[in-house]
Amino acid sequence: MASQGTRQNTLFISDLHEDVTENDLVQFFNQKMNKDLFTSVRVCRDHTPPNASLKYGYLNFRSSEDAEAVLKRYNYEKLKNKQFRLMWSQTDSKIRENNEGNLFVKGIPADYTTKQVHEHFNQIGEVSSAYVPDRVGLDNKKYGFVQFKDKADAEKALAQLNNTKLGDSDITIEKYRSPDQAEHKTAYVTGFDETIKEDTLKEPFTKFGEVTKVTILQARNSALIFHGFVYYEKEESVKTAVENLNEKHKFNDKPIKVSIARTKKERLRYKKMLREQTRYRNLYVRGFPLEYTDEQLKQLFAQYGEITSCRVMRGENQVSRGFGFCCFSKDEEARKAYLELNGQKSPDSETELYVNYAQSREERRITSHQKAQRQMAQMGPGMMRFGPFFPGSPGMQPMQQYSPGFGRPQFMGTPTQQLTPPSSGMYPMGYPPMMMMGRGMPMMPYGRMPFPQAGRGMPYGPYQQVSPGQIHGASPGHTASPGHTPSTPTSQASGSGSEHSTPGAQGLQPVPVDTQALAQMSPDDQRQTLGEALFPQIEKIDASFAGKITGMLLELDAQELIRLLEEPTELLGKVNEARQVLIDAQQSGQIIEN
Repeated sequence: MASQGTRQNTLFISDLHEDVTENDLVQFFNQKMNKDLFTSVRVCRDHTPPNASLKYGYLNFRSSEDAEAVLKRYNYEKLKNKQFRLMWSQTDSKIRENNEGNLFVKGIPADYTTKQVHEHFNQIGEVSSAYVPDRVGLDNKKYGFVQFKDKADAEKALAQLNNTKLGDSDITIEKYRSPDQAEHKTAYVTGFDETIKEDTLKEPFTKFGEVTKVTILQARNSALIFHGFVYYEKEESVKTAVENLNEKHKFNDKPIKVSIARTKKERLRYKKMLREQTRYRNLYVRGFPLEYTDEQLKQLFAQYGEITSCRVMRGENQVSRGFGFCCFSKDEEARKAYLELNGQKSPDSETELYVNYAQSREERRITSHQKAQRQMAQMGPGMMRFGPFFPGSPGMQPMQQYSPGFGRPQFMGTPTQQLTPPSSGMYPMGYPPMMMMGRGMPMMPYGRMPFPQAGRGMPYGPYQQVSPGQIHGASPGHTASPGHTPSTPTSQASGSGSEHSTPGAQGLQPVPVDTQALAQMSPDDQRQTLGEALFPQIEKIDASFAGKITGMLLELDAQELIRLLEEPTELLGKVNEARQVLIDAQQSGQIIEN
């Protein structure tokens, strides 16, 4: 029967197939039991679109007897060819998170299922739940977890079944430790050079406990950076070493940094926790001179309060990437620095500082996408002709489509007037509102120009009339530029109206950028250079929208563009966001291609 703290008529179901719905569960169990079992059934889903299944849910039965019968008879059955798990729903979160009765089992035979492991351990005492992933190791064995209802039964199983046979395999059992409970017996050390050997590194650490091993490794991306690991016999020794040695002990007059070595998952979780704690204390800053050190950047902010950390971000060979982070001890100190320094010139440069609260990549991605959607929605239907307007400058000028290979976009005039490029700042990238259709085929945004003057903005011959829907495809009346093959849609969602299939990123590789050379250029030249590097990358992802998307991304700041070039996965995400904005605008009538 259900134990104290559980819902008497409710079972928790997990490991569901992603396509399983409430109706599937109702039909499956009602047919098995040949009766109407449920008062309600719920499959939990993500609260954001597309509302994907979280692969777990709750079954609320009419009686506790029915719930218990289903638990005993149908636990670990398959639905849509995937084995699910059942257990009593636990209302007390402290009990749910308590791992006292949880065991970790290694050496499970590859052909054993979760149900078989459950039955094997159930001989010792009542098992609340068991789980054996399908993954098989190099030794052709599996691992799994067994949770007992009673802690005493778990202790008994550990004593009786550890180092015994399960099938034809020897299994080992130990108490399960959550990531927060994991033992950490290793110190991670940085800040020393190649002159420091293992014996030298080991010496200061021996004062705090027995050291079992020391290793020194060279950084993958630099021959000048070294880091080491010091392994202790006891966990307490590591904590004491960190407290006494971090930034206090020196090698060659340079302080070393000592921390507890953690797994990648632990580091990511720690970063997430730290980001939440410092959300309104950590500032992102750029616009300071490239030769700035951490200390010089710290001095820039020191007048506003106590700084807990300050760092200039550096790339290969320790060259400044032109931005950094400064974290204050209090929220109000960071806010004051943000309000007073943002937009001001740094003491050693004529460049304006950009200061804002630091965000993670995912937060920046979500913010960028939401902002674009809001600004698109504000324009209203019918406002976008020949392509999307780029929101951001007064009057909502149309976004231009980038066309590489011809320098800056050509300016077209009517037979009686030639447009003159306005000063930088009036329009995005300093150019008048215009759209580039295809490659090198300029077009004025308002109305059509029947006969452009010879030699003005028409690198490939006379202007061609374009019918609605022909912008992204080769068809009569639209001559594609040399070297450009329009994309052909390969799939179309029913009723979506989209002409484009999901983009890919075949052969996308990081593009190195000479940041020092870029820093010497004017803003216009920077965008031109970055645009020429971006367009081929974006064209590999989505050739049909490449020009428009490049134009959209060129409105980002230079440091963000450099990051996108250096990190293809980030670029792919940005391109897909921009592409979706364009498709949404098409479908809602905000882009009228006529």
